[in-house]
Amino acid sequence: MSGIASSTLGINTSNRNEVARDLVILPDGRIALTGAATQASGLNAMFVGLLSTAGAADTLFRANGFLTQTSPASTGLAIAWNASASRIVAVGSAIFSGTTERPYVIDTAVLSTGSTDAGYVNPGTGTASVAWGVATNPGGRTHYGIASLTSSLWSPMTSRSSGITVDTSFGVGGFFSFPPSGSSDLVRDASAVGTTMYLVGTRENGIDDNAFIATRSLDGTSSAFSQVVWDFGADNTDDGWFAVAGNASGIFAAGSTDNGSDENLLIVALNTDGSTRTAFGTAGVFTLDLGDTDRVEDIAVDGSGRLIIVGRSSQGGVDRAFVARVTAAGALDTTYGTGGVTYLFGATVESEAFGVAIDASGKAVVVGSIVSASGTDDVFVARLN
Repeated sequence: MSGIASSTLGINTSNRNEVARDLVILPDGRIALTGAATQASGLNAMFVGLLSTAGAADTLFRANGFLTQTSPASTGLAIAWNASASRIVAVGSAIFSGTTERPYVIDTAVLSTGSTDAGYVNPGTGTASVAWGVATNPGGRTHYGIASLTSSLWSPMTSRSSGITVDTSFGVGGFFSFPPSGSSDLVRDASAVGTTMYLVGTRENGIDDNAFIATRSLDGTSSAFSQVVWDFGADNTDDGWFAVAGNASGIFAAGSTDNGSDENLLIVALNTDGSTRTAFGTAGVFTLDLGDTDRVEDIAVDGSGRLIIVGRSSQGGVDRAFVARVTAAGALDTTYGTGGVTYLFGATVESEAFGVAIDASGKAVVVGSIVSASGTDDVFVARLN
């Protein structure tokens, strides 16, 4: 592993919590990341950071390399590059009208002399909503994958905007809501593959939670399939997908499943029509048991079709940030790290990896949080050989 940054990265000047949740590699190799930093008030402030290829703060973006949205209280969850406009787009959630959460977006130029827009992408319905994913299309429009809460049930939703202005020609008033399933479908990630947005998460039915994937084309007019639900067994009460990515071969949904004694990692390979790619792993599924409780937070596909998954594994009471590589055929790549897995920090260091992206050289760049000596969470960024 070659580490390119690890510390507070200049977000805060005092010991307060900071977590990086996602990243994107810009065409010139710079690294943009988003997450949240705790303010003196105790409220979270969404941030967008820009680092050089060597991991140094880009002072042409901001003096310390970070744009921090101190009001409203907000958290960044996903980030993308708008190639048409040469702008960074980060999304997440912010407090709206008291205690209600609504999707929030920061759309910014890469130079401090350029413009920055920030605001809500507000469905105007439901009691709460959170944007978990973002993508841009060749026309420069921004697309969001949203979890929307109505009458105590979560459901998937997509939206499209131009900058931070909702495109009302998309769906109904700029939003497309999936038909209610009768259960609570909590979106945890969304990603565009080709011309389709894929949303994944957990269907919470109160008995046996299942994993689901929902799709909608970026133009909002159609989808290859509406929703596919996976149940990994009657005893698996905590099934869920937390990350999704894809390439020309198909879609990969990653998450965890509870086998009754602990939670294991899993990846399911799907065709673009929602059917399982049975040639991958065992009947389309790859599983991995690293520790007591394992959790995938993100997945990426490299140029060779290999899958990089990141997250945390609880071992001996310590959460450890890990990176694992899986072959295109669905087997653990034992040539990578130690037996296919790399732990980013020592066995006694509390840490978690939240985001991964592949740079132009094919190396994985990972962001997350690490507990410092003072007991607070710090941002880390690492590049792996």
